[in-house]
Amino acid sequence: MDLKIKYNVGQALYVVMRRDTNILKTCPTCKGEKEIPVEGYRNIKCPNCSGGVRQDGKVLDYTESEWYVHNAIVVNCIRIQLLDQEAGIRYRADYSGTGSGYPEHRLFPSQWEAEEWCKQANKDPMAKGLWLGKDIFLPKEESDDEEISD
Repeated sequence: MDLKIKYNVGQALYVVMRRDTNILKTCPTCKGEKEIPVEGYRNIKCPNCSGGVRQDGKVLDYTESEWYVHNAIVVNCIRIQLLDQEAGIRYRADYSGTGSGYPEHRLFPSQWEAEEWCKQANKDPMAKGLWLGKDIFLPKEESDDEEISD
């Protein structure tokens, strides 16, 4: 297997991340009252909105996702993962914690390139091969390569 490493140790790169925001709506079951009246008995907790942590009469309507430039890093380690004939290259920085680092598809050599990618991905997530559900990205020009996911 021939792996091509895109970036080098000591290189400054910009990381893009996805921020998800849950958009809530009033619970359609109890109309936001958190309880459901039961004739001849006392009210019961709404099973749709009051059984979990929220308990505020709201339920998830949908989730909005937005890509943004998170920060700049300086690569201090390159890690190659081999899993079931799939290879992944990840880049770490001193301050990225003990995690496995950042995947190549989320790194850009300039802030401008990272911002442009985010603008395009936020306009049309499928335009660059981005699938928000699993955070898999393959630019169209590299679509012949193996798909790498985190």
